[in-house]
Amino acid sequence: MPPVAQAYRVLGVDPSASDDALHDAYRRLVKAAHPDRNGGTAEATQRFLRIQSAYEQVTAERRRPRQTSAPRPQAADPAVESRLADLERQVREARVARDRAAQAARDALREVQGEEEIHLPADDEDSFSKLLADAAAELGDRLDGAREHPTVRRAKEMLDGLQWLASTGDAAGRGDARGSDDGKDSSSRPDRPRD
Repeated sequence: MPPVAQAYRVLGVDPSASDDALHDAYRRLVKAAHPDRNGGTAEATQRFLRIQSAYEQVTAERRRPRQTSAPRPQAADPAVESRLADLERQVREARVARDRAAQAARDALREVQGEEEIHLPADDEDSFSKLLADAAAELGDRLDGAREHPTVRRAKEMLDGLQWLASTGDAAGRGDARGSDDGKDSSSRPDRPRD
């Protein structure tokens, strides 16, 4: 008899038994055969060691991965080898193209933006309010010298509206019921822009 089959016999379980049934049988046998329960005799110690060895052997056998099919032979077909080489070349070319596209995107951003750094809002910032505040600041900078033209006055009203919207967005994001954290009442804010 092969050693694994003998191990199952020592444990008193069938090889088709579940892992739980195997473990239960082992625990029951170990408790009954423990040398301390049997006066510490050499025979009890030998039986105890046989049970432990059998359990280790069976669990090792069950953990060992079973080979379900024969290993695949290496592809000796030249067509397969050629196709694999083509696929590897295409992957390399795709990586190079991806890197070129990423560099082109960075260059285009630098060209549009100049050396100015992009500000990405932190987690605690409201990104919509930040965008509105940035737009308001940029409009304000561009309109500094031409405040008298009717179009400029309308843009000023829009700018004030954007600033008001940004401040209410910030207050709403923080849960401020007054709509502002500066303590001013709402009558000091400009009215919302009219269409």
